[in-house]
Amino acid sequence: MAQMNWLAILVAALSGFVVINLWYGPLFGRAWRRVAGIHDNNINLPPALVFYGLALFFSFLAAAVVGHLLSNFPDRPAYEYVMMTGAIGVGFVFPALAMRHMFTRKNSRLLMIDTAGWTIFYLVMGVVFAVFY
Repeated sequence: MAQMNWLAILVAALSGFVVINLWYGPLFGRAWRRVAGIHDNNINLPPALVFYGLALFFSFLAAAVVGHLLSNFPDRPAYEYVMMTGAIGVGFVFPALAMRHMFTRKNSRLLMIDTAGWTIFYLVMGVVFAVFY
């Protein structure tokens, strides 16, 4: 088993957490809610501590898996780490979201907002791992 860099994983998780909160917050939150048909008066969210705690946990989980995968490719050029994480967004996240949006009959604009946000989430993690590895 390759040696994982836990500091890199922590920084990647925090970076991804910030990116996705900006994405679904001030950057595209309003557009995403409008296209998704979510109105502020019908949002039923858990308390903020639980909501953001779970979001941070999921970001950490994603970073740990990506960190483990990338640790198996030591001494690679930095751009390859970014390319690999971009491939996660395009090759895994996009098809999964596309199928979910297709089966739930969601708007294609919603798919683009979701896919772009999550691909950037993984690309930012790739940059962090490129710096640390």
